[in-house]
Amino acid sequence: MTSSLSLKRNQHEIIRASAGSGKTYQLSSRYIRLLFHGAQPPSILATTFTRKAAGEIQQTVLMRLAQAAANKNAAAQLAHQLDEPSMDLDNVCSMLQQMVNNLDQIMICTIDSFFYQLAMNLRHDLAIPLQVVIMTNNEPQAIQLQLEAINQFLNHDEPQVLLDLLRRLHPGQAQYSVTHTINKIIGKLLEVFHQAPTEKAWKQLQTTGTVNVHISTQDIDVLQKAGDMLTPKKWKDAWSKNLAAAKRQDWEAFLTTGLTARIATGDGTYYKKPIPQEVIDAYQPAIHSATTALVAETSRRTQAMYQLLSRFSVHHDHLCQQHNRLLYGDLTRKLAAFVPTAEDHTPTIMSSRLDRRFDHLMLDEFQDTSIEQWHILRPFADQIRHRKEKSSKSQTFFCVGDTKQAIYGWRGGCAEIFDQVENDLKLPTKNIQQLNTSFRSSPVILNAVNLVFDAVGKLPDSLSAFEMLKGSANEWSHHYKPHEAQYETRPGHVTLATSASRSDTTNPTGDDDLELAYTPSPHQSMVTNLIAQLHTAAPNRSLGVLVRDNKMVKRLIDLLRRLELNASGEGGGPLNDDPAIGTVLSALKMADHPGDTAAAFCVLHSPLAISPGIQLTNLDTNSLARTSRSIRQHLSTCGYGQTIAQWTRHLAPACNQRSLTRLIQLIDLANRYDTDRKIRPDDFVQYVERSSIQEPTGATIRVMTIHQAKGLEFDIVVLPQLNEVIASLKGTDVWAYRPAPTEPPQAIFAKVGDKLRPVLAEHCDLVDKAYNQEKSRRFHDDLCSLYVAMTRARHALHMVIEPLRKSKTGKPTRHGQNNLSYASILRHSLHKNEEGFEFNQTLYQAGDPKWYKSIEDPSSPITTDNKFNMIQTGPIVFSEKPSHPFRNLDRRTPSKQPNPISISDLFNFEKAGDFVRGRMIHAWLQQISWLNPSPQNLEGVPSKETLWTIAKSFGHNHSDTWVAQQIADFLRTLSKSTMRQAFAQPSGESENIDLWRERRFAVMQNHVLIHGTFDRVVIYRDHHGQARRADLIDFKTDQSPRLVALAENYRSQIDVYRSALMNMLQLNKGSVHTSLMIWPTGQIINL
Repeated sequence: MTSSLSLKRNQHEIIRASAGSGKTYQLSSRYIRLLFHGAQPPSILATTFTRKAAGEIQQTVLMRLAQAAANKNAAAQLAHQLDEPSMDLDNVCSMLQQMVNNLDQIMICTIDSFFYQLAMNLRHDLAIPLQVVIMTNNEPQAIQLQLEAINQFLNHDEPQVLLDLLRRLHPGQAQYSVTHTINKIIGKLLEVFHQAPTEKAWKQLQTTGTVNVHISTQDIDVLQKAGDMLTPKKWKDAWSKNLAAAKRQDWEAFLTTGLTARIATGDGTYYKKPIPQEVIDAYQPAIHSATTALVAETSRRTQAMYQLLSRFSVHHDHLCQQHNRLLYGDLTRKLAAFVPTAEDHTPTIMSSRLDRRFDHLMLDEFQDTSIEQWHILRPFADQIRHRKEKSSKSQTFFCVGDTKQAIYGWRGGCAEIFDQVENDLKLPTKNIQQLNTSFRSSPVILNAVNLVFDAVGKLPDSLSAFEMLKGSANEWSHHYKPHEAQYETRPGHVTLATSASRSDTTNPTGDDDLELAYTPSPHQSMVTNLIAQLHTAAPNRSLGVLVRDNKMVKRLIDLLRRLELNASGEGGGPLNDDPAIGTVLSALKMADHPGDTAAAFCVLHSPLAISPGIQLTNLDTNSLARTSRSIRQHLSTCGYGQTIAQWTRHLAPACNQRSLTRLIQLIDLANRYDTDRKIRPDDFVQYVERSSIQEPTGATIRVMTIHQAKGLEFDIVVLPQLNEVIASLKGTDVWAYRPAPTEPPQAIFAKVGDKLRPVLAEHCDLVDKAYNQEKSRRFHDDLCSLYVAMTRARHALHMVIEPLRKSKTGKPTRHGQNNLSYASILRHSLHKNEEGFEFNQTLYQAGDPKWYKSIEDPSSPITTDNKFNMIQTGPIVFSEKPSHPFRNLDRRTPSKQPNPISISDLFNFEKAGDFVRGRMIHAWLQQISWLNPSPQNLEGVPSKETLWTIAKSFGHNHSDTWVAQQIADFLRTLSKSTMRQAFAQPSGESENIDLWRERRFAVMQNHVLIHGTFDRVVIYRDHHGQARRADLIDFKTDQSPRLVALAENYRSQIDVYRSALMNMLQLNKGSVHTSLMIWPTGQIINL
């Protein structure tokens, strides 16, 4: 290895790596170079944002070292790649050995994983409870906690306060559900609240004194008189509409239409004629009142948002603490809050808690780092940057990213941190690299990408709303450098074409739950036909269809499946998108709500109606009640997993391959749920609806959002959703103003309509600044999304836009040409000729349409038939008694009950106490290996301290006196001669005896999985280790005077234990002796 001092030549380095330029290769090269210069794996911290990316980096490092360790030539090749001429085979083998020996110490991980390790070692400083469970925001448990916090918020606060809050949040609007309304607000604004948790930022729009939020009767009367001064009909109609809007307190309609709009802006004319001064004077009092009321109402609405979020946060934090739960975002915020308290000692404190010091920091996808995340990492970076120059130990900082791919601003990513770090480091030019050579895309694709993004800063002002975004466009273009292809001969094809007609972006059903029930638009039909043609021409090539939202993912997958194309999504989705799953969930809804006739109708008209435990024949009240009771009883006895497995056998013959796959996934989900089962079936239904499950499919056609495609690549990419307006603030509830991009919000304003914004801006100049910042951020994110989408393609890129629309005058409308949309940008950058209104026009084309014929065909296709159908051999039927093991076997315990203690027993305090006592005695007896036959000899007897510790570990509510009494009874029973003999070590056979204590088992018998726990088994083996006989003792803590009846009650259970033991040890019945040990009497009953 070389001296660490030689690494000073590129001690700190920043790489701006464009799409496909080999970012992972650069990271792995840097890591190996650090190892070569003497760094130990535990001293290198490399973070990224996904487990997949972290795995790829670590795998690449190990694979490159392993391949280079094959021989001297391979080692020399690696040395050449790293520009380290002194590296030889011995060095490579040493580095590989170093990595393998330190696999558990390697810190190539996600940033969340590193923060988790850090937080767990600072748990006392951060007040994190023991055994805390960390959740992501979209986990079912996290969603359930959020809803519970809302319910607590609604139950604990005064009703009048809540009503006032809701009125201020939605003045004059009816809401479908209070819980739904609050949940929606929290989902949109909680991240903003965390960035600005103090009230000051939410109170920037204030009014002075007491404000009447209504136009007074006197102002209305004055406005009423203005009508008498007007004669033209158009003027009279405009005045009438203004008066009606004023009376219903509709500020937007009043201030932005008719005569009011012209007077308020100071124009003073209407239809090019001056407005009489007396009319203006009549309008002014109402305009002043409306303006003041608008400011006051917006201020109150903004502060109501803060109050709601603040109160929710208190309840949510309390619930998380109560349930030992914590969100990853909360973990990051706790760490970020801790950093300032530690001041300059932060890295030292963190390193000491982690029991390691990081000398090298490597940050991947740096453009997606949030302000809070950088706040935590910065002390490590600062410590490295301010290293003493004379220090003999090298410390390095390295980050790689691409601000053109910063598409996660909506979840806190701040691409501007990249620029800030570059300025702070003040590195020489040689230490800042710009990688613009793509190892992924063909030259024709990169040429199209260059044409589009070179034109971003040159778009015409005729594009609506573009003029105000020119600064953002110019800044984006400034960071863009032309891309080149590493493989100049790689074939490819690019098209920009119009579809058959405009798309229908609305859901005709009006119900988000019925997304698949709509008729496809001509645009969507044309897109799916194009995908089918591309797949037919190159069936073995990966094809990615990238869209902007999850609704379009659902629609296109459904349309492709209608064409019998095997298409899959990415990142998983809820199981209830399948009709078979819907039938199962309907049955479960019936169990909780017998009166749910919609669910009952679904079950009645499905194969599930005749399955055991349901037997639904009609929809009368008695039949529904009987079926509901039967389902609940079946769930209580068998659990969700086994119940749904049985239902699946009845549904399977009517299911296609996908439905059957989704049912099997539901069974797996139910088995996991059974480990922490709740009483209500509704809880399980909600758990299923909120769980995201990946479909296990090898489909070559994958439909996903652009965000999900980040980090992926495809041979063919289709972009069908390009006509929607970009830089849109639709769905945004607030505008936030930041003095600098890397600083928290200084002012937050509730959103108002575009026409009302100038009114607020006159009252507070930060309103326009906040709006422009939000608009610019959204524009930047949308440009990055288009860049990411186009650069996922290796060989072919097909962009489909809607044809131009004709206005009443026969000229093109702004849609797709002069509005701010991807379609407009693509038309202005790729299509220079005149365009008509015809359908199916090719506006831009480059490359070879049959590119796939000039390169080697990859492995055989997933599907081989021309219709893309999965191979079917007839209906799939589940065997009633499977002849081989599979994961959803019928399961039984020796007691014949999946749960020996029923739910009703758990609420019976006397039985619950017996249950705790029984478990405690079993745990105490587990401590005994062998006892001396003499009661006076205490060898092998657990100490009182041990028994006390075990008793307390059960977390019961019994008093110390009760525990002490149980311990005394236990030791008294253990001193009896029958107990001493039962626990005595067999004499003369100590070397050939095995002892099992509380040994769990699972064996197959007649296609049924028998599982349980042996309390105590003594096995006698011959000198070959083969079992020749066994003694099985089962402990019973039943307090019953009728021992004979008790023994008979347990005989069948002991027979199952004996049978299982015979199966496991290959013994006959006569070789297994079984007995019951009764507590606290100390009696032994042989069976």
